[in-house]
Amino acid sequence: MAKTKEKSKKEQKFTKRRLIVNEAGVKRCWWCGNDPLYQDYHDNECGRPVYDDQRLFEKICLDGF
Repeated sequence: MAKTKEKSKKEQKFTKRRLIVNEAGVKRCWWCGNDPLYQDYHDNECGRPVYDDQRLFEKICLDGF
């Protein structure tokens, strides 16, 4: 049981280092930093499923480069 608690603490530290919390309390991944364009992409595009073939092709092309 001690290993489980120890692992959880390590995971929590890792998560805290990888997230940025702004003044409004919004949590974002570290890579978007303070750039408004990256923040908008993070909040509205990243990690959202795409079902339309053309939008999927666009996403693969743009995210791949």
